[in-house]
Amino acid sequence: FADANVGVDKRVTVDTSKAEVTGHNSDKYAINYLIDNVTATISKDTSATPPAAGEGYTLDYAAETITVTDGYEVSTAMTGGTPVSTGSISDYLGQTLHIRRVEDNNHVASGWTSFTLTARPGAPGGITQTDETVRGKGDGKVTGITADMEYRIGNNWQAGGADLEDLAAGTKVTIRVKATGSAPHGQEATYTIGAGTPITVTFNSQDGSTVEQITDKSYGETVAEPTPPTRTG
Repeated sequence: FADANVGVDKRVTVDTSKAEVTGHNSDKYAINYLIDNVTATISKDTSATPPAAGEGYTLDYAAETITVTDGYEVSTAMTGGTPVSTGSISDYLGQTLHIRRVEDNNHVASGWTSFTLTARPGAPGGITQTDETVRGKGDGKVTGITADMEYRIGNNWQAGGADLEDLAAGTKVTIRVKATGSAPHGQEATYTIGAGTPITVTFNSQDGSTVEQITDKSYGETVAEPTPPTRTG
């Protein structure tokens, strides 16, 4: 054949040098050839089997991506589904996808094999937030962060496994279950440290004139010395 791809009325090249006459008095015969436009049909191979479990793709739950191997295709449904290409799987977590060997020039597509992506875990439990005791003291806490969690204060995620202490009011701590080889990271929960009680300074005038108290102060803040009290008699 001119090529190995399937098709109808494909031209065939005949090698006449391979023909021979055998048997009784074979040496008395000669072969003459009259060949005119020999054609044939090559049909597609239908023996492709569905992929084995885990075949044809690689999942990275930390990056939430799928890599589809060349020669395979992934879809959201066996019929009429949406193709899923190499890239993000964030929108498909918890869904069942389907993979098969693709049709090519010489093979029909195989049957489908289904696989289910792990759903995103919920927000972590067992977390306790403790606000400042006194405003400005910066002694807030977030406890209960286990080693299978991660947290961030700002933009960068940090490994869990220890309580967070000495947190100022307004500090936001976001916590989630971290990704594993078989599951994505969990949903996030954010805890914001509340301000402690303001400080009120009162004075004992020792039976003298009243000294007004000083209110609404924060831990470590300097206050002005009040006017000393006076006493009659």
